[in-house]
Amino acid sequence: MSPFAVDLLRARGSMTFTPKVKRTVKNEQDQLKLGFSLLKEKRFDEALAQMSDVIQSNPSSKGAHLASGIVHFRQKSFDQALAHFQSALKADPLAPPAYLGIGRVYLRQGKVEEAIEQFQSAVNLDPKQSKTYVHLGDAFLKQKHLDEALQKFRMALRLNPQSSSARLGLAQTYVAQEKIQEAISELQSLIRVDPKNLRGLLQLAFIYMKQQQYSLAKEVFQSVIQISSKVPISIQLAFIKALIEDNTLEEACQLLRELPENKKLAPRVHQLWGDLYSRQGLHKEATEEYRAATLLASQTDINDEVNEPGELDILEDQDDWEDLAESFRVSANALLNENPARQKRFRNRT
Repeated sequence: MSPFAVDLLRARGSMTFTPKVKRTVKNEQDQLKLGFSLLKEKRFDEALAQMSDVIQSNPSSKGAHLASGIVHFRQKSFDQALAHFQSALKADPLAPPAYLGIGRVYLRQGKVEEAIEQFQSAVNLDPKQSKTYVHLGDAFLKQKHLDEALQKFRMALRLNPQSSSARLGLAQTYVAQEKIQEAISELQSLIRVDPKNLRGLLQLAFIYMKQQQYSLAKEVFQSVIQISSKVPISIQLAFIKALIEDNTLEEACQLLRELPENKKLAPRVHQLWGDLYSRQGLHKEATEEYRAATLLASQTDINDEVNEPGELDILEDQDDWEDLAESFRVSANALLNENPARQKRFRNRT
C-alpha cells in the first residue's frame, strides 16, 4: 500500500461520521386536519387542545379559530364560540364561515337582526352557497317573517336540490303558516331521498301526532328507533303515546316498564300509564295514575314536549363540518396577495 493510501486511511479513521437526519416538523395544515378528525369523532377536549397548540404558535390561524368556535358552539359556550369566530374573521375578513359562525351565535342569543346582518355579509361574499340562505331562512322564521323565510329556503333548494336543511326549513315554515299538507309533502320528499334523516323523520312524526294520525306517527317513530341506538326519553314517551292511541297496548306496556327513571318526566309517565289503563278498562288504576301525575306536575318544572327536533342530541348539524372544511383552503394572506381586488369588491358589496 502506498504511503498516500495509508495517510488517507488514517485521516478517515480520525473523522467522526455524523449522519444528517432531516427533522420532520408537523405543519399547521396537518395539525388542523388532525383537529378536524378529532372533532368528527366528538373528541372535543382533544380537538380543543390541538387547536390551542396551533393558536399558540399562530394566533392568526383562521382554521384553528373556526374549529374552536364550532366546538364551543356545540357545547353551548356561546361567548367563547363568538370570540373564536371573531378572531377567524380578523384573520380573514373575506371568510364566509366566520360570518356564518358569528351569525349562528347571535341567532342562539336572540340577536336576530345582528344575525341577519352577518348572514347577509356571507351572501355578499359567496352568493351561491346554499347553506347561507338556510341560515337566513332560519332567522326570518324566528322573526315570523314567513314569506321571507320561504323565499330564502327556496333559494337554498334551487342552489342545492339535495339540501335537507332547506327542506326542513320549508316544512317548519309551512307548519307556521298552517299549511300542514305542504309541510308533510316536503318532509316526505326529504325522506324518500334520505330515509335515515332523523330530523326529517322526527318533524314528520310530531306533525302526525298533532294531527292525531297516530298510526302514521307510530310508523315514523319506529323508523327513528331502528336508525338511532340512543333515543331521548322524550321521544320514547311520544312513541308510547302513539302506540296507546293506536291501541297497540301490549307493546306500550312493555316500553313503559323498561323506561329509566326520570323525575322531570315522571308526570308524563304516570299520565301515559293512566291512558293505558283507561284503554284496558282498568279505571281504578287509571285514576290513581292520573292523581299521581297531577301531584307530581304541581311539584316539577316540566317541559316534556319536543317542539324542535333539530335540537336533540342524537342529531348532527352537517353545516359545521362544511364550514370547517373552508378553513383548509389557501391561507388568508395568500388569498389577499394573489387577488387584492377581492377586498375592494367586498367593500363595494357592503
